[in-house]
Amino acid sequence: ALYLCDPAAGTAQKVTPDLFNVVTLDCVCGRVVYTGEERRGLQKRKSGLYLLDPATGQSRALIEPGTYTIRATMPFDGNTVFVQMAEEGQHTYYSGDLYAVDLESGEKRRLCAFEHSLFDAVNTDAYMGSGRTDRPDGGKLWVTVGDGDDCCLRTLDAEGRLSDRLCSPGSVQCFDVRGGRAVLAAHVKAAEVAA
Repeated sequence: ALYLCDPAAGTAQKVTPDLFNVVTLDCVCGRVVYTGEERRGLQKRKSGLYLLDPATGQSRALIEPGTYTIRATMPFDGNTVFVQMAEEGQHTYYSGDLYAVDLESGEKRRLCAFEHSLFDAVNTDAYMGSGRTDRPDGGKLWVTVGDGDDCCLRTLDAEGRLSDRLCSPGSVQCFDVRGGRAVLAAHVKAAEVAA
């Protein structure tokens, strides 16, 4: 279950049912965007997308559960969240199409088919940290994207267009960005040595 807590008052208000499985949670300009579904029998893995207003404690569905398989949610700006999701009938391993969801109206706009794997650090037993794998900055969404045997830093614009890679080959584990300058926790591949 998801709770809205007020440490000063010492209160905790339950926002979702007891058996609600919260999958992702982000704060966007004083509001909370989260995904999940209530557990009833067999899990369908088709979460809903919800918006919580902490001032009122009210939560509403932007995307009803049971409709899409939501792979990722990424705040783009104060009123838009990018959502990568697959529709019913699409292959189980299809990453999903990229949508822009308006937080006020709930309107969703399909931006593009998006076959890249987001937040997909290369498998390793030596991670160099944990942290953000997406962050809005400068009118773009900075994000880690799987690219063959690399995981690189790239940006998405408001129409879902993906930039070229912004780092050397290797695996970006996490990053932060401000004013167009990024700091990475990453494994960079050694340059090939000529024989």
